[in-house]
Amino acid sequence: MSRAVEWGLIKSHYLNKVKSLRVDNAVARYLDQKEEKSLLEALRARDKRIKVERDIANLFWQQRKYPLLPKLRDFYYADHLEPIVILAMNNGLRKGEHLSLRWENVDLVNDHITIRGADAKSGKSRHIPLNQNAKRALSQWRFDVEKVFKTFSVCVFEGDAGKHLADIKKAGEI
Repeated sequence: MSRAVEWGLIKSHYLNKVKSLRVDNAVARYLDQKEEKSLLEALRARDKRIKVERDIANLFWQQRKYPLLPKLRDFYYADHLEPIVILAMNNGLRKGEHLSLRWENVDLVNDHITIRGADAKSGKSRHIPLNQNAKRALSQWRFDVEKVFKTFSVCVFEGDAGKHLADIKKAGEI
C-alpha cells in the first residue's frame, strides 16, 4: 500500500496506523555431541600448540641469555580461552556475566555460581549450578592463575590491571 501511495496510484491508506506483530527471531541453537567434541578437541590442540610454541621460544631466549617466560607445560591451560568456552558450554551465563565473574561468586564446595543483581541483565541475583565439567575447568583454572601470579586474583578471567576481561577478540596467553 505504501508503494501505491509512493507511485501515485492512490492518495493515501490507513494501514500505516496498524502496528506490526512483534516476532521473536531469536533461535536457540545448541551444539550437538559431535560439534561439542570437535570444539573441545580443537581447543585442546590449540592449547598444546601454544605450549609447544612457548617451549621453543624459551629455548631461543635461553640460548641468548634472556629471562624466560613461565613454562606453560606446568599449567593445565595455556590461556583463558578453553576454561571460558567450557564454562559457557555447561551453564547459561551471558557473555558479560562470564567475563565479569569474580571468584567470590564461585562456590566450588557447593557447586554453584552466584550472579549478583548488579552484574545481571535482569537486575536480579540468581544461582547457577555447576556441573562436573564446569567445576573441573574452574578448579584447574584457579590453580593455574594462582600458580602464575602467586596471589589470589579477584576476577576469574582477568584482563589488564586487575580488571575483568572486557571482550574476547583475541585469546591472550599467560
